[in-house]
Amino acid sequence: MALTYHNLDDRTRQLMLDEMDYDIAHNQLHISPFLSGQGQRDYVNLLREAIQRGNDETLAKNLRAHRRITRTLPRRKPEGGYMIAATPANAPRILAESEFNRFYIRALARRAVEDGISELVVYRAKQVRNRALSQRRC
Repeated sequence: MALTYHNLDDRTRQLMLDEMDYDIAHNQLHISPFLSGQGQRDYVNLLREAIQRGNDETLAKNLRAHRRITRTLPRRKPEGGYMIAATPANAPRILAESEFNRFYIRALARRAVEDGISELVVYRAKQVRNRALSQRRC
C-alpha cells in the first residue's frame, strides 16, 4: 500500500531529484544496513527511478528483487555484544516508505519557500486499516 502523495507532480519530482543529488554530492545519502552489497550498488538508480516515475511501492518492489536486501544483520544484545538476527520481512517497505517520503517532504518544503507559502499542512500519508485503532491513536 503506497503512501498518499497529494502533490507528487513533475515539479515536486524534480525538487526531490535535486535533494537526492545534493545528498549524493555531500556524501549524505542514507545507505540502510538492510541493503545487501547488490542493494547498495543498485540503490541510487532504484531511488532515482522511483522518484522520476514511481513511488514508495515501486522502490519497495525493486528492493525485494535480486537479493538487494540482506537476509541477516548484526544486532546489539542488551547485555553487551552482538548476535546475528534475521532481517525483518517488511524491511524493503520500511526503507522505501521512509526514504521516498523524506525526499518528498524536503521537496515540498523547498517548493513552499520558492512559492512564498509560509505554512505547510502535514497529514498522515498512510491509511490505517482498522478505523478503531486510528481513532485510539488520535
